[in-house]
Amino acid sequence: MIKNLNQRRVLIPCNGRYTFRKTNDTTVSKSFTVLFLSVFFLNFNSAIAQVQIISSAFSGIIYSPEAICNLNLSIGSKEDNASVEGSIANYQGNLLLTVKSTSFRLKQGIYNTTQLGAKVNNVVFYNSALSEYVKIYGQLPSGKYNYIVKVRMGDGSSDEFVEEFEVENSTYMSLVNPIDQDTINTPYPILIWTHAENFNLLQQGTYYRLVLSNINGGQSAEAALTVNPPLLSKNFITRHDILYPYDAPALKPGSKYAWQIQKVVNGIITNKTEAWEFVIAPNQNQGSVNFVEVVSPPNTTPYHVTGDLLFFEFNDEYNSSSPIDSVEIFNKRSEPLKAIPSKYLNPLVKQEESGKIINNRYYLNLRELGLEKGEYTLLIKNSKNQTYYLRFIL
Repeated sequence: MIKNLNQRRVLIPCNGRYTFRKTNDTTVSKSFTVLFLSVFFLNFNSAIAQVQIISSAFSGIIYSPEAICNLNLSIGSKEDNASVEGSIANYQGNLLLTVKSTSFRLKQGIYNTTQLGAKVNNVVFYNSALSEYVKIYGQLPSGKYNYIVKVRMGDGSSDEFVEEFEVENSTYMSLVNPIDQDTINTPYPILIWTHAENFNLLQQGTYYRLVLSNINGGQSAEAALTVNPPLLSKNFITRHDILYPYDAPALKPGSKYAWQIQKVVNGIITNKTEAWEFVIAPNQNQGSVNFVEVVSPPNTTPYHVTGDLLFFEFNDEYNSSSPIDSVEIFNKRSEPLKAIPSKYLNPLVKQEESGKIINNRYYLNLRELGLEKGEYTLLIKNSKNQTYYLRFIL
């Protein structure tokens, strides 16, 4: 019950509206009291402190847990405890990390969460290559992301801020070899390029593509790639050296070719290298690649490897349905040097004119394995625990 309303302004209903009048009554009627209390609490509840996020210190480029939780808040009149929960997700909605702050006390006005004593309490990184990259390097790789941050109050109310942002780090991409306008002596060149980011960080719908085309007449390399049908268009490349496939259309002596690496995002080319050209030297032997057979037991006479690539094949009785489990290289003293990850073992599948599928051939790039000149033994085991050998001299 409200008393002592002498010379105070009270709300009185008048023609559907509320108006003020003064009263000297020491006691207000019960009906008026009920009306007053209803209006009072209605307005009081609307005045209960709500929190609103005005802005965030998170820039989207340099990651830090502190920046994710660093907010400017507009706070109403009622004090309350609060905490901040922030997260970053990729464009597909997969969480990379979440950050939670300690509890802090809200005060009426406009404050920064650091002024109110908020500190990072917990950071969780999720199991993905992107999350690992952010954890190690402290920044986000190129791509689109969502930043979601929420302030939770003790009374259960909250405010949320969501922002979509895009990071563009170094867009550096460059061809390396064959150099522009070079003349090369092999119809199976290794096309080498480089770029700034890690292949493991590619987001869904993003990949790199190698394109190679004939150059006709006085065409520039760029025009040839734009106008002519590609001889080779290889999507989803995940390495910086690509051997021109022996089962692709043959590169002819005296002919010019243009090539380029393109970055494709959701079907659209978003970045690309310059277009370079090379020519195959005239009168080059266009014979097929020579494959050496891996055998069991090891071959007695070592095979001499010419160049950086070792081409080998299994015999006709090899069951290609038995995948290769492990590959190792031993030195001349039969000491193990290294196990070779399966990504370095490149299968070569070819369909002959007769329709027969040849899928028992592979090649290794010995240069990228860091082998020096000398004698080695290649040991291969398949899923049936069958062992094959190849002695070779580099």
